[in-house]
Amino acid sequence: MSRISCLVLALFSLGALGAAGPSDEPPSPFAPARTVDGRNLVLLGSGAHKVDGTKDFDMALYVDETDARRAFPALAARAGGRTRAKLLASDHTQSFVVWGHFTKIAVMHFARAFDAGGLRELIKAAFDEELGERATPELKKSAEAFLALFDGQLKEGDDLVMRTWEDGRIEVELAGARKPGPQSPKLARTIWNAWLGQKPISVELRRALVDRIDGLGR
Repeated sequence: MSRISCLVLALFSLGALGAAGPSDEPPSPFAPARTVDGRNLVLLGSGAHKVDGTKDFDMALYVDETDARRAFPALAARAGGRTRAKLLASDHTQSFVVWGHFTKIAVMHFARAFDAGGLRELIKAAFDEELGERATPELKKSAEAFLALFDGQLKEGDDLVMRTWEDGRIEVELAGARKPGPQSPKLARTIWNAWLGQKPISVELRRALVDRIDGLGR
């Protein structure tokens, strides 16, 4: 066999091994789109929440595809372009989601057994950080009603879903049981600010949850 033939065979073998080798990345628990109550929602981004290297849950953010696409040109104009780099170069995308008049859904897929009260404390700390003494009695009451929805024990593999509508309705679905919450546009924005604001629950998730924002402009 000639040297050239040996080289071709070696390269082919390496390519085949590379194609067949297992991926280091675990499969995502989140579909690129989902349908809820007849509305199509698109995945905007996903990531993991970890504490001291241990993963508590994977989290994904979905938005109503039709309404978010309709609003996207205004975001691109503020960001100075439609590329992912432009859209993620500042806080425009996070603000777009927080203030956007479209349905938003966060899905948490738990990697281990987790007390829902622990998640309630995470969100409450973010609420306290953002609202502080500025919260009106009405908003405080709505926030307490929302936090009260987080109870019980989540098992490994369970999903918890938070949903807000453009009119301020709020719902939590925990282990398959849907629980309606208070209706408050201000509280709905506060919920999303807890994940996407300047002092988020997770700095890593703040970026990861909007990582696919450019897909709305395609």
